Amino acid sequence: MGINHNVPYFNQENNVIEGWRSCGATSAAMCLKYFGVPDLGPMPQYEDDVKKRFDRL
Repeated sequence: MGINHNVPYFNQENNVIEGWRSCGATSAAMCLKYFGVPDLGPMPQYEDDVKKRFDRL
């Protein structure tokens, strides 16, 4: 019983870069894609581009 905004779903388990600890980047990627932010780089998946660009750990 919620509102469906058609936010895209990305599964973090198949991320190229450390899928086991990329929940934050994957969640951010879903929000960015929903709001129309274009691909950020050369990685094969949108969420991997987000993680590579913004993760500094």
